[in-house]
Amino acid sequence: MSIPVKIGILITCVLVIFTVALTFLVKTQVTPEKVRETLIPLIEKSLERNVDFGEVTIGLFSGISVADLKVMQKGADEDFFSVKSAEFHYQFWPLLTGKVVVDQVLLDQPRIYFTRMPDGQFNFSDLLPKTTENDHAAVVARNNNNAPSFPTSFNLLVKEVNLKSGELHYVDRYKNARSPFRYTLDNLNIKARQITFDKSFPIDLSAAVNGSNIDISGKYDLSSMVGDLVIHLAPLDLLQFAPYYRESFPGKVASAQLALNLEVDLRPDLISSKGKVLFENVDLTLEEFPESDFKDTKLSVDYSLNYNTNKQLLGVSTLLLGFNDLNIGAEGEFDFSTPDDPYLVFTLLMKQLDLRKVMQNVPEELVRDYQKYSVAGLIDGQVELSGKLSRGLDLVKSVELSLHDVRASAENFRAGVSGSIGYSDKVLQTENLLLQYGDQQAQLQLNAQRTPDNILQGDFVLSAETLNLNKIIPESRKETQETAADPGAPDIERRKTLSDDIGPYDFPVDMSGTLAVKRLIYKELNLDKVSAALNLENNQFSVRDMTSQVG
Repeated sequence: MSIPVKIGILITCVLVIFTVALTFLVKTQVTPEKVRETLIPLIEKSLERNVDFGEVTIGLFSGISVADLKVMQKGADEDFFSVKSAEFHYQFWPLLTGKVVVDQVLLDQPRIYFTRMPDGQFNFSDLLPKTTENDHAAVVARNNNNAPSFPTSFNLLVKEVNLKSGELHYVDRYKNARSPFRYTLDNLNIKARQITFDKSFPIDLSAAVNGSNIDISGKYDLSSMVGDLVIHLAPLDLLQFAPYYRESFPGKVASAQLALNLEVDLRPDLISSKGKVLFENVDLTLEEFPESDFKDTKLSVDYSLNYNTNKQLLGVSTLLLGFNDLNIGAEGEFDFSTPDDPYLVFTLLMKQLDLRKVMQNVPEELVRDYQKYSVAGLIDGQVELSGKLSRGLDLVKSVELSLHDVRASAENFRAGVSGSIGYSDKVLQTENLLLQYGDQQAQLQLNAQRTPDNILQGDFVLSAETLNLNKIIPESRKETQETAADPGAPDIERRKTLSDDIGPYDFPVDMSGTLAVKRLIYKELNLDKVSAALNLENNQFSVRDMTSQVG
């Protein structure tokens, strides 16, 4: 037998003897009783809480398992954390090469009890690390430098972490000490696989929040703090969480359900997300409109955004706001570096906005005065906002609207308007704006500027091929005039005119313009090439310098 073979046999025998001896020592010296006597005082001193556990199983080549582990509340005999069984399975031989390989970490039926006290402190506040300004600066510097958060020299592989059938109970005594708010997260299951300090690993979480299922899945890298998650929340009753939004919400919510379907991408200095937020069965009343109730309303938000945590910039590339059957889009950017007065560059987008649906979906109390006009038509366009939020209407930089057969009824007439309206740099312009009144049509070209006192000042041209005043001026005017001229005439009930139905209104405009009509018909008189100077100022409309051809 050669010398190398003899040496190999000798080393093998030594390892076998060492392993047998080590196993014997573990079985005889590292007993559950000694583990209990050694660990319980150490854990209780560290946590400042009473600790107890049941049977302990120790295997040199397999791992450790502990049954009925309990950690009590501080200064009380109530449970703070409990688990039916905790198992830690590892591989022995990789330890000899400096590598830790954990096959499984299993927590079966853990129970966690969180409480917020009347003073605002939590029952675990004393366990949290005390951070200082220097600690915070170090974390920020590490994040900015993308430095690893964990030591890469420590070679660790955890094949699986499994938390099964867990529960989290939360009691909040801060807002109401006598009748605390209680929330439960049950059926909690968490599974993470192939966990290392230097690579991303998959993680899955599922639970029920007050009876509504939530699922979270994705990947996360501990060293670079980079991950991506998919979040799905089944409809959740928001009334259960009313104590947390009741004071800040400008109204009263009678019912509402929240559902989520989101994707979240996490980076040390950037959070990106896209998805859909849905509010269903919403019944509410707003403080600004106390007589208006939103009943069985559906609100939705489809979005794609990113938030730079260092620069405090929120970028919105896609935002679709839904209100029942109505949709409005938006995109832009918010600068929250000055949180009291953020700066925004934002655009509201309207595509085929149906005015008839607007009237049908808005609470009746808000549109009751306008329902008699039977408003209809479509609007396309966009509104650009730019500046600090405190600037109010000065935020509006430009407006582009395309009106498609927008109509309203008054008395026996139905008026309409089609064409384009533009507003930019405080200048209002119209293009191919067609005005329809009954079967009469006229075209309006307008150019006006908003003055510092918010009055539109400018000029316009109103033109038409044919204008029949007989279809516009009410016939009852003659009867009214004759009655006024003869005091002895019997009272005749005055017929309701168009002006009774649509006015009066206060228009902040100061406009002058011209009228150009190729043919104007009044009574039996036909007038050709009619022109006149028109003026609207202080809600007074005047006509002067009217000329025409007769015959």
